Amino acid sequence: MLEEGQDLGQGTKTRDSSELNTVSVSFDVKTLYIPPLTSETTTFLGLPLPPFLKIDIVPELFQGTIDQYSGKVDLEFMAKFWFSVGTIYRAPPLLVKTVLTSEESIGNNTKWSG
Repeated sequence: MLEEGQDLGQGTKTRDSSELNTVSVSFDVKTLYIPPLTSETTTFLGLPLPPFLKIDIVPELFQGTIDQYSGKVDLEFMAKFWFSVGTIYRAPPLLVKTVLTSEESIGNNTKWSG
Protein backbone atom coordinates (compact mmCIF):
# COMPACT_ATOMS: atom_id res chain seq x y z
CA MET A 1 0.00 0.00 0.00
CA LEU A 2 1.31 3.46 -0.94
CA GLU A 3 1.55 6.18 1.65
CA GLU A 4 0.49 9.77 1.12
CA GLY A 5 2.85 11.57 -1.26
CA GLN A 6 4.05 8.41 -3.02
CA ASP A 7 3.40 6.92 -6.44
CA LEU A 8 4.65 4.04 -8.53
CA GLY A 9 6.78 4.91 -11.54
CA GLN A 10 7.39 2.95 -14.70
CA GLY A 11 10.96 2.25 -15.79
CA THR A 12 12.44 1.16 -19.11
CA LYS A 13 16.08 0.24 -19.77
CA THR A 14 17.55 2.14 -22.69
CA ARG A 15 19.05 0.23 -25.61
CA ASP A 16 21.64 2.88 -26.53
CA SER A 17 25.12 1.35 -26.00
CA SER A 18 26.42 4.62 -24.48
CA GLU A 19 23.72 4.46 -21.78
CA LEU A 20 23.64 0.74 -20.87
CA ASN A 21 23.12 1.47 -17.18
CA THR A 22 20.42 4.10 -17.72
CA VAL A 23 16.77 3.52 -16.91
CA SER A 24 14.11 5.91 -18.20
CA VAL A 25 11.41 6.48 -15.60
CA SER A 26 8.05 8.20 -15.73
CA PHE A 27 5.24 8.74 -13.28
CA ASP A 28 1.55 8.89 -14.16
CA VAL A 29 0.57 12.44 -13.21
CA LYS A 30 -3.09 11.37 -13.15
CA THR A 31 -2.39 9.21 -10.07
CA LEU A 32 0.64 11.04 -8.62
CA TYR A 33 -0.33 12.84 -5.43
CA ILE A 34 1.82 15.46 -3.74
CA PRO A 35 0.42 16.65 -0.40
CA PRO A 36 -0.37 20.37 -0.21
CA LEU A 37 1.98 22.69 1.65
CA THR A 38 0.15 23.62 4.87
CA SER A 39 0.92 24.31 8.51
CA GLU A 40 0.80 20.53 9.10
CA THR A 41 3.28 19.65 6.35
CA THR A 42 5.61 22.64 5.96
CA THR A 43 7.84 24.93 7.97
CA PHE A 44 9.37 28.21 6.83
CA LEU A 45 12.31 29.67 8.79
CA GLY A 46 11.70 26.97 11.39
CA LEU A 47 8.05 27.92 11.90
CA PRO A 48 4.92 26.24 10.50
CA LEU A 49 3.03 28.09 7.80
CA PRO A 50 0.11 30.10 9.17
CA PRO A 51 -2.97 27.82 9.31
CA PHE A 52 -4.88 29.78 6.65
CA LEU A 53 -2.15 29.54 3.97
CA LYS A 54 -2.13 26.58 1.58
CA ILE A 55 -0.28 25.69 -1.61
CA ASP A 56 -1.71 22.84 -3.70
CA ILE A 57 0.72 21.15 -6.09
CA VAL A 58 -0.77 19.67 -9.27
CA PRO A 59 1.90 17.75 -11.24
CA GLU A 60 1.82 17.90 -15.04
CA LEU A 61 5.08 16.07 -15.86
CA PHE A 62 7.44 13.88 -13.84
CA GLN A 63 9.94 11.83 -15.85
CA GLY A 64 13.63 11.36 -16.43
CA THR A 65 16.53 8.97 -16.05
CA ILE A 66 18.38 7.03 -13.37
CA ASP A 67 21.89 5.71 -13.94
CA GLN A 68 21.97 2.36 -12.14
CA TYR A 69 25.78 2.31 -11.99
CA SER A 70 26.49 5.80 -10.62
CA GLY A 71 23.14 6.49 -8.95
CA LYS A 72 22.80 9.78 -10.83
CA VAL A 73 19.17 10.93 -11.10
CA ASP A 74 17.77 13.55 -13.51
CA LEU A 75 14.01 14.03 -13.37
CA GLU A 76 12.03 16.68 -15.24
CA PHE A 77 9.29 18.07 -13.02
CA MET A 78 6.53 20.44 -14.05
CA ALA A 79 3.59 21.37 -11.87
CA LYS A 80 1.07 24.09 -11.14
CA PHE A 81 1.30 25.58 -7.68
CA TRP A 82 -2.04 26.99 -6.43
CA PHE A 83 -1.69 29.45 -3.53
CA SER A 84 -4.74 30.18 -1.38
CA VAL A 85 -5.56 32.14 1.75
CA GLY A 86 -8.42 30.26 3.40
CA THR A 87 -11.55 30.58 1.29
CA ILE A 88 -10.97 34.32 0.76
CA TYR A 89 -8.39 34.27 -2.03
CA ARG A 90 -7.02 31.83 -4.58
CA ALA A 91 -4.23 33.08 -6.85
CA PRO A 92 -3.83 32.02 -10.47
CA PRO A 93 -1.54 28.99 -10.75
CA LEU A 94 2.22 29.42 -10.82
CA LEU A 95 3.75 27.04 -13.37
CA VAL A 96 7.03 25.59 -12.09
CA LYS A 97 9.32 23.65 -14.42
CA THR A 98 12.62 22.31 -13.11
CA VAL A 99 15.03 19.38 -13.19
CA LEU A 100 15.45 17.42 -9.97
CA THR A 101 18.94 15.96 -9.91
CA SER A 102 21.34 14.16 -7.63
CA GLU A 103 24.17 16.36 -8.92
CA GLU A 104 25.49 19.31 -6.94
CA SER A 105 24.03 22.67 -7.89
CA ILE A 106 26.25 25.75 -7.75
CA GLY A 107 24.95 29.24 -8.38
CA ASN A 108 25.52 32.91 -7.62
CA ASN A 109 23.64 34.78 -4.93
CA THR A 110 21.84 37.73 -6.44
CA LYS A 111 20.80 40.75 -4.42
CA TRP A 112 17.70 42.59 -5.53
CA SER A 113 17.15 46.24 -4.89
CA GLY A 114 14.10 48.26 -5.59
